[in-house]
This record gives sequence, structure tokens and C-alpha cells, in this order.
Amino acid sequence: MNWIFQLEEAWKVAPDFWWEISTWDGNGGGWTPEMGYRPDLVDKSKACQYFKDGQTYTPERFLGWIQFGLWLLRPRVVREFRGSTVPLEPWRPFFEKLLLAVDRVHRNGVLEPFWRHGRLVPNRAHRHPCQEAIPEKYRDVDRWFLLDTDLDPPRPWTLTTNLPVFSMALVLVQPGSRRWLVYAHSPLEDRRQVRITLPGFGPVTMDVPRVGTFHIVDEKTRQVRLVELRRATQVGLYPRECARPRLNPGVANQQGRMDVSVLHKRDERRNGLGNGDVRKRGSCRTGRSC
Repeated sequence: MNWIFQLEEAWKVAPDFWWEISTWDGNGGGWTPEMGYRPDLVDKSKACQYFKDGQTYTPERFLGWIQFGLWLLRPRVVREFRGSTVPLEPWRPFFEKLLLAVDRVHRNGVLEPFWRHGRLVPNRAHRHPCQEAIPEKYRDVDRWFLLDTDLDPPRPWTLTTNLPVFSMALVLVQPGSRRWLVYAHSPLEDRRQVRITLPGFGPVTMDVPRVGTFHIVDEKTRQVRLVELRRATQVGLYPRECARPRLNPGVANQQGRMDVSVLHKRDERRNGLGNGDVRKRGSCRTGRSC
């Protein structure tokens, strides 16, 4: 969340600043999903730590947190990081969830306007938990965007506090009314009737699954509506063309849709590529031919 104010500052200086993110689920040491719990890899694989704590690590959980990061930061490119010798096949179910998250930005007509024009909603009921050594110029900027829920543990929180639900919102300001897109994700289990406090509107209640959920909240009608997410028959497979680079969210004169692509890191020696970035089926880099 600390990236938000830094990005706003960067776009004031360079309106077409290139912003991308790299994701990693913390699994190293040669661990792959079919191995299950390996006590000897707890210090090298986050999934093994989850298993030790009585949790599970599934593609559905992966999709839930990936979407939270994407919609919080709305980058031009998202890169899935893996070691240069890690094969794709053991991780394909997870990689395809990442492709699905990217496809939704481009293919869902309800979500797309919020990606392009929505403003992230700060939660000013609380300050960011990290408040040490903050420069004077940044002490009053918005740095907390996680929404309150009725499942939140008592504060103050620490790095080991278990948060049952992660939720955030984007708002579209229109003449006479506002519309919010609320995204929520429950990492450990599907939860029903979760009460989320939406700043500027009030409490809204929704079911929150591990895979995440999107809801539209309408200020004028006071209705909360689930966004239907139809699963594509071919998720991100064989795109016909790569979109040209566009401006980032928050830029006043933004034109066109946001470009988000997925790249997977592989061994450049096997593929004869100098930079080690290889386009998998269904992924392309913005501004280049597929």
C-alpha cells in the first residue's frame, strides 16, 4: 500500500511512467505442489509453513491474493517470478489463475471502467501500522486502503496477526451518484455474510470466497450487486495481438484500456534468449508482437 503515494508522485513528474510488478508466492527450495508438506522445507517454502500451521495452499487461494495485488496497484505488466530452472507443469494450475486474473481486466465490461478510471478508496479510520521514520512530507498522505470488516482481530496488529478477510474498493465519481467496486478475498476458507465498512457509504454485506469476489455498490439505489465472472473457455490462450502501451491509472488524460500481461521466467540458456523472459502460451508483453 506504500506504493500508492509514491506512484502518484511519480505520475506528476512523468505522466507516462512505466509501472509493473513481479509476484512470487515464496515457494523455493525445489518445492512443488505435488510434494505436500515437507518439514525440511519449512524455511524455504511458504506453502510448507502454511501446512505446518494447519492451512492449505491452492490455486484458488493464489487467485484471491493475486487479484488483491493487481487491483490495488493496477500495473501495466505483472510478471510471475520463478527460478530459471523451475519447470512450468507443476505450477500450471497456479499460472493459469494468473492468466485468468489478467483476462478479467480486459474481458469484463463491468470491471474494466474501474481499472481504467477508478480511484482507490482510503480507509482513514486507521493509520498505516508502520509509522516509524516517516518523512515529514509523507506523514499525512493516505497509506491505508484495507477496509474494515466485522471479522477483523483487535488492534494493534503485528506482522503475525491473522486477517480473515482482505478487502479494498475503487470508486467512480459520476454526476449525482457514485459507484464503488469492492473486492474481497478470504485466504483460508469461504466465508458467508461478511460485513465490510465502505468509507463514504457505510456497511455492506457479502459472501467472501477464497478465490475472491467483486461487488458493485451504487450510492443512488443503495444496492449491492455481485459481479458475474464467466469463466472463459480458453483463458488467455493464443492472443491475436498485443495491445499498445497506455497510460497508467490516475492519469487525467488516460486513453484506452490498461495493458496487463504475464511473463514467466525460464532458463535463457535452454531457449537461446538473452534476457531470460519467455512468453508462455496466452501471455504477451505490451507494445511488442506476440
